[in-house]
Amino acid sequence: MIDIELAPEVMFIPPEVWNNDFGRDTALGLLLDYLDEIEKLRVVSILWSDQMEELLWRDPTMPPWRMDRDWNLKLVPIIATKFRRALKHLDVSIECEELGFMPPGTLKCVREDITRAFCCLSHQAALDADELILCLGKPLLTQAPVSFQCGKCALDLTVRPVESPAGLARDREIATELWSSAEVKCSADLDYLLGLVLRWQSGGANALYRASYSRSFVKGVGSAGNKRAIVEAIAKRIVMTEEEARHDHGLHDEPVRGREKEGVRRFRVSIAERIHYDYPTSGEIRFVDHFPEGHHDDGL
Repeated sequence: MIDIELAPEVMFIPPEVWNNDFGRDTALGLLLDYLDEIEKLRVVSILWSDQMEELLWRDPTMPPWRMDRDWNLKLVPIIATKFRRALKHLDVSIECEELGFMPPGTLKCVREDITRAFCCLSHQAALDADELILCLGKPLLTQAPVSFQCGKCALDLTVRPVESPAGLARDREIATELWSSAEVKCSADLDYLLGLVLRWQSGGANALYRASYSRSFVKGVGSAGNKRAIVEAIAKRIVMTEEEARHDHGLHDEPVRGREKEGVRRFRVSIAERIHYDYPTSGEIRFVDHFPEGHHDDGL
């Protein structure tokens, strides 16, 4: 799992933002989008502490989405469920004074006690990390934090900012963890990965075809070492017409020699790696076989 932090303004939402209709809708959308993305990625943990927990749920001065009764009834069950599933609690015992994100003022202050608790959490996390991944609010009006420092501990750790929920999937460490841990044992596993890639690769564009898979195809992808390239190629194919795929230099979609009457076609994952497919029904592509590099592909 990859540990990240949500900037205080994401979870607590400043009152001045909440009191503006556009600001409130934007802030809530951002929070829920972060929680949705973290849930979908399945490889991300949100670092948290008892101090932050107290401030969020038990402090007399509650976040604005908890003070408003109507919003509280709608949001607390959603946030509590999604948020708690992703939490990783740290035991924080930091008493340093000279600590914080650099350059000064780049971490938006919702309230002094919240900022202090968050910096203590970050300090504890920094003791065991090579760098901190910090998910920021938006719009980003100032420079993003670039480091976390503590003068007493001579600590100077790089901060890797994430400026949007979509940015989580683009983070190199998170993406590596996702694909290295990805398992394909059934069609649902492929559908899950394909859904992620379609959102990232095509800007959320709708696929032109439904995807289905033969058992041998699922088995082949499950044992492949380049699942990312395979799923990205599938995603690219199903958002194109056959004519577009045929003229795409990456896919080079074409009929399989000797199987034209069966309607079997193929496209490239790489120069020597192919996927065979057919059209079992209108609007559906069935991926039939995967031929990795060094294995026979009819007509290659």
